[in-house]
Amino acid sequence: FWKQGKLTDSVVKFDYEGVVSKIGRIRDEKLTFYRIDGTIESEVMLLNGLKNGLEVQFDIDGKIIGFKSYKNNFEDGVLIQFNKGLTPKYIKQLNGRDKAQILTSHYDNGLLKTLRLYNDDENGYRILFHSNGVLKSISQIRHGKAHGLKFSFTADGKFSKKDNYENGEIK
Repeated sequence: FWKQGKLTDSVVKFDYEGVVSKIGRIRDEKLTFYRIDGTIESEVMLLNGLKNGLEVQFDIDGKIIGFKSYKNNFEDGVLIQFNKGLTPKYIKQLNGRDKAQILTSHYDNGLLKTLRLYNDDENGYRILFHSNGVLKSISQIRHGKAHGLKFSFTADGKFSKKDNYENGEIK
């Protein structure tokens, strides 16, 4: 329900088959989403009826598994998803309507696995790390594919090879 331009009561989310998947309830400027089994999936504060601030995400047992930030209902700030034990799994920069991003993925122990830096055309860099934290490779990306030089390293940090890519294919 809407009152004076603000969402005031509830939100229903449907899956791709049209079945209700989540129900959101608004109370005291806070939107809480519940799974069909009644457990809390997420909570976020509202300002003038719009999501603002950090949304906290919960697993089925009520443990925190991530955060996502909003500004005026747009994803803006940071998305963090956790492995068990609260080591980072993914960290992503959220830029509202802008497609530019920084995205990291992590091994179960929390060490950095991948770092991606993209502008709004999916151009940028992809940096990979071995499971021991040592640099594995660095490459340039154009339209989401390897394009340009890629430098690779062994797990003990020694340079191993250099490849030249064009549109995701080795030249």
